[in-house]
Amino acid sequence: MSRLTGILEQYKAESWKFDHDSAMACYDFDDWLAFGLKCLEFIRDKERRYHERLKTGKVTADTHAIEEIQELYEQWYSPCRHLLKELEQFEREGYVLSNAQAFRTACVSSNIPGFEPQKLQAAAQRAQAGHLRSAKELRDELQRRIRG
Repeated sequence: MSRLTGILEQYKAESWKFDHDSAMACYDFDDWLAFGLKCLEFIRDKERRYHERLKTGKVTADTHAIEEIQELYEQWYSPCRHLLKELEQFEREGYVLSNAQAFRTACVSSNIPGFEPQKLQAAAQRAQAGHLRSAKELRDELQRRIRG
């Protein structure tokens, strides 16, 4: 019985590590969000500098530069859905992340023309709830909008 007692003592003594590992993962994730926010800040600054140079006449409109900036935004936004899900999971577990609100705000403030994450999220929620429209309904809606 003493072997089992020893094993159970070790089991008990090591169990705290799971909470510790989870907390450390949360801290690492919060740092990752901060890094992502800094990357977005850099992209926005790059876009701002380009527009300033355009306004002052230092450069002419350059579709390559515009497409490059657009691609940077698209790359930044591409993991947002996954990261938001991870963020929600940490918060469900009771963790508070210092970069959570700033990251959420950044995810819904897109500089990608036609990209409206709030509308996409609402549509995804409607679809999950079973509120789907047929292709015919969508086509009819688009035709109504075109006609005015």
